[in-house]
Amino acid sequence: MVKVLLCGVFILLAAILLSIGGTMLQHLFSVRKKCGLKIIGTVSGFQVEQRRKTKRYYPVFEFEIKGCRYQGKSHYGTREPRYRLHQPVALQVDARYFVRLYERKELIRTRIFCAVCCSVGGIALFLSFLFAFSPIM
Repeated sequence: MVKVLLCGVFILLAAILLSIGGTMLQHLFSVRKKCGLKIIGTVSGFQVEQRRKTKRYYPVFEFEIKGCRYQGKSHYGTREPRYRLHQPVALQVDARYFVRLYERKELIRTRIFCAVCCSVGGIALFLSFLFAFSPIM
């Protein structure tokens, strides 16, 4: 009985973590495919949005491509502004439309979280098989 319960818990944990990691991995591959242009932009301001009881600060970046200047808002908002005005920031931009832009630092954090979820999920799946086929219990 305990063996079956442990197997079920580990399989459930593995399924949750692997689905989260897989979804994030799919998003990262999509961003890499669509947003291949790596540039340096500057923070030109912040867009403030009220979310529940807190304010979220979304940096607005300004960048130049082939002599044309563009502006775009980040997809990542924080409670406190994480950049100073006119601070240079590494960005990845959709080369076709220049409307999607991602901060490379945030993409690295997402990649690390995705790797951790997939690794822990894989370990949990391995442990579930270990408990299922072990002769001890």
